[in-house]
Amino acid sequence: MTKKHAHHLLLFITRTPMFTGKENRDCIVSYIYGYEGGTNGKCAFGKLLKKHFENILGNGYGASGWPGQIELFAKREKLDWTEVFKQQGLEIIGKEVWTKEMKKDFRSKVVNMIGRMDEKKWFDEYWIRDWLYLNFSNNDWYKTLWSESEYKSLRAITRLAKRIRRTKVKVLKADIEATLKLKQQFHSEL
Repeated sequence: MTKKHAHHLLLFITRTPMFTGKENRDCIVSYIYGYEGGTNGKCAFGKLLKKHFENILGNGYGASGWPGQIELFAKREKLDWTEVFKQQGLEIIGKEVWTKEMKKDFRSKVVNMIGRMDEKKWFDEYWIRDWLYLNFSNNDWYKTLWSESEYKSLRAITRLAKRIRRTKVKVLKADIEATLKLKQQFHSEL
């Protein structure tokens, strides 16, 4: 996968509806196959997904291909197919190629989500889903994007989002206040 293709796929993963109109399995699968076909074999993201999920699941490719492997993993982890695609797609891109421009684009997406945090209703299931696919990695590629203080703030927000999703509790005023404090800490580092 070239840097150009990796950057394009990063933008696709972080802004899927801009490319497909809808954000669902069928649209994503069609787009990836079409994009790969248009590169005349220079972008083999599907093969990278296949290999990645073979390592995770410990089974062969199977008749269902990488979309089916994502489905298996999503069921096992009790996650949405799209979220798994985005999380694991970012892992693949992060490990393969990570240019200065890509870092800038990825950081801007995360910073934009932090900017949406305010006293009003923002901490809903969609914000949590998007936050978790962007900020779930503990790998080096992710850590290098942030200062130590920024990284700690991001991890704290992620832990809170995971807790709320896992327990399905109503977001408490204290949660919002704690998260806004983390937002303030994060912005003081920029």
